[in-house]
Amino acid sequence: MTDFREFGSIGFGHRWGIARDLMMARQQNPQLEQELPYVAAGYGQSHLRVWRRLGRIKRAAAAAQLHPEVIMRGGFAVGVATAQINDKAPANLPPHSGTAVELSYWHAAPNSGYGRELGTETVTHLAEVARHNPFNAELLWTVTLPEDQVKTEVFRQAGFLAVRGAQRYDIDDGATVPRQLWAQTVQ
Repeated sequence: MTDFREFGSIGFGHRWGIARDLMMARQQNPQLEQELPYVAAGYGQSHLRVWRRLGRIKRAAAAAQLHPEVIMRGGFAVGVATAQINDKAPANLPPHSGTAVELSYWHAAPNSGYGRELGTETVTHLAEVARHNPFNAELLWTVTLPEDQVKTEVFRQAGFLAVRGAQRYDIDDGATVPRQLWAQTVQ
């Protein structure tokens, strides 16, 4: 069973164990360096730096532009999921007049049946979060590596549609490779 824990609910001491778990999860996801370079670097450092990073993310979430959660499975942190209003949203998103919210996640087992199940649960959860306060999203979007068949399947099954072909998007995550943009209008 997958559980999602908001960063705001993670206590000072508990953050240490979660930092350790996330470092191990990051080591099990080699494609993260290409997909989300800043994330890969941030979770690939020392235990103390990851612990501090979690504290910074928790404080940034208080600004209400970001909703970060730790993905928990079997009592262990296995990844991170976020819904956020990204000021660097791609210009070629479908037309919308309301809030566009970016959904993003990474976890320890990206290319497995377990990864597909975990991704589906995560995207469903994030979409539900984005539809309500504080976001009230009108449009959901994400970018994936074109060769990431698991995430492609997860977002397609969640009702997202591919927008054009793979392109380079500068959304402040450090990625320089072409990625596929996905979008879904909220009903």
